[in-house]
Amino acid sequence: MPVLPPNTIVGKYRIDNLVGVGGMGEVYRAVHVQNGNVVAVKSLNNDRESGTALARFRNEAIIQFNLRHPNVAELYEYVDYPGRPCIVMEFVEGQTLHDLVRQEKGLPPARALEILAGVCDAVAYMHVKGVMHRDIKSENIRIAADGTAKLLDFGIAVGKSTPALTRAGHVIGTLQNLAPEQVRGLRGDARSDVWALGVLMYEMLTGNMPFDNADSGKVARNILEVRYTPASEVKPGIPKRTERLISGCLLAKPEERFATAGILLREVQRARRPKPPGLGVVRIGSREVPVLHAAIGVAVAILLAGYLVILIGLLTHREPVPAGRPTTMIQRTLGVAAGTGLLNSFGDIRLKGRLPDGRGSLNRAQSARPSLSRDRQGAVSPKRLSTPGTECHNQSRRKELSCFHS
Repeated sequence: MPVLPPNTIVGKYRIDNLVGVGGMGEVYRAVHVQNGNVVAVKSLNNDRESGTALARFRNEAIIQFNLRHPNVAELYEYVDYPGRPCIVMEFVEGQTLHDLVRQEKGLPPARALEILAGVCDAVAYMHVKGVMHRDIKSENIRIAADGTAKLLDFGIAVGKSTPALTRAGHVIGTLQNLAPEQVRGLRGDARSDVWALGVLMYEMLTGNMPFDNADSGKVARNILEVRYTPASEVKPGIPKRTERLISGCLLAKPEERFATAGILLREVQRARRPKPPGLGVVRIGSREVPVLHAAIGVAVAILLAGYLVILIGLLTHREPVPAGRPTTMIQRTLGVAAGTGLLNSFGDIRLKGRLPDGRGSLNRAQSARPSLSRDRQGAVSPKRLSTPGTECHNQSRRKELSCFHS
């Protein structure tokens, strides 16, 4: 018989019916007495209303209340029913992921990746806020009517301000989903949640648990030694890049797994993208890159390397310079300027004209230094240029040297 019978009033909510029973208590469907909103009410069992169980229940309420994510069931309030604490939260209409997987005997890879992406997004968000779920499993995920995966049950989650509620060396959680370090009695960290996500992915794809046996001792040994049948052998047809997501999570050493759920999420999103038609992929580090992209990258690198070699050759190559010839650009510029009278006291001097070949610039073979003469005061003035095919006139009043092609 339910502890909270139908029509029981808990705070502002009227109990409708019992929907689930867990290790900590019961979950009921309830309705707000004023606006009619449907909610879920989770109550703590009578035999757990003291000590550690009550502390965990309150910790669950605090952690879940501070989480706001589309893939996390929202907590509305904490209510003290006479002698019985209750949590009021979002009611997710739908079945658990565990029931869906058993019903379908495994999900298609595309659907499994879609669900995993939502759960990874929620777990990555929690990790950023300093929260570890520690009990990620298909029974704690409910699929809403619109297909959204909702993460539930934060009963053993820990946050930055969570008190020490588990004694050292004690194992807490569901054995089949625990990481090797948790099986050894260690507290674990975000990478333990990553391991659980790998177990979840395996279960969704195959319909089975990777570490499952009636003997809990054998389950623990298999976890510690990471012994499981590859998913593609249990259910052929699973893409290799999808199976690599599982193997990247289920590694004995935490430092060898995906470091965070956020990194795993990025890999899941890449696996969901369709491959370019007719092209394979190459693996660079932990990433899969289309062959075409890799080839373009190599070609660009080769072109840049060739350009760099040519540039270095141009900068380091020097031609022999005849004796007496200017060796630097500055020396050549000063020499030409002095030879053409550009550095005298005449002021504004402009060169006009075209060369015989029709070009608008004067080359070295067709240019000649004009003869210079001194007037009575000793000032230097340019005379008419004697270059063949060119007439130059000195217009001293306008202080301009005009050159034109005859």
